[in-house]
Amino acid sequence: MTELWDANALHDPITSCDLFCFHNQGLFEEDARRITAYLVKNLKLDANSHVLDLGGGMGRIAKYLAPQVAQYTLADISLEMLKQAQIRLKGIAHVRLIHLKRPVIPCEPGSFDCCIAVDLFQHLPQPTLREYFPIVTSLLKPNGQFLFTTGLEPQNSQPKESDLKNADRLLGLLGLKTLPFGLLSTPLFEELINSSGYRLAERGKDFPGCLPFLPFQIPFTGYFYRLRRLN
Repeated sequence: MTELWDANALHDPITSCDLFCFHNQGLFEEDARRITAYLVKNLKLDANSHVLDLGGGMGRIAKYLAPQVAQYTLADISLEMLKQAQIRLKGIAHVRLIHLKRPVIPCEPGSFDCCIAVDLFQHLPQPTLREYFPIVTSLLKPNGQFLFTTGLEPQNSQPKESDLKNADRLLGLLGLKTLPFGLLSTPLFEELINSSGYRLAERGKDFPGCLPFLPFQIPFTGYFYRLRRLN
């Protein structure tokens, strides 16, 4: 997977981080600003917050969120994506970039008020997901928040056929081959939440992960969970 994301970063980092921008820089930034505003409001982030951005890629969200918080840590498996992030985030103070080489995040326990993982989990195999959940738990402060988007609508355990067709339509517009979507099940997330020291604070399908002018609803972008670490 590291090789795949390195290749994507070298070929087209913008579209790799946000398919829905159609390689348009303006749309890419618009989407990033909208997501940032959502996160600030719903996670109640402020100038004292310490944020971990897991799978943050080239810093799509970090460019707008990092200046609003006290400390921002972006972690990714792709060194090439991190090189892009270093360029994109140049001049922004209190940003730390971490290259993940294995399921270990080299940060002090209880360091973060929140962790975000946007458009990440639908790309991870189940064993990797199971490894990262308790790691994130240990890095959050008591009552810290973990917000992540998923490849499935929370009330369903399998992707809808209509969602798969819409995904095919989007990939067709982009000239891409069909990719697997929604491979993780809702019961798996429920299991991880219950076994990793969290309580469910909120879940829904209004995460602003795609552009509003598209002529059809894009699947696997708006579904999210927001968790709180148990004390």
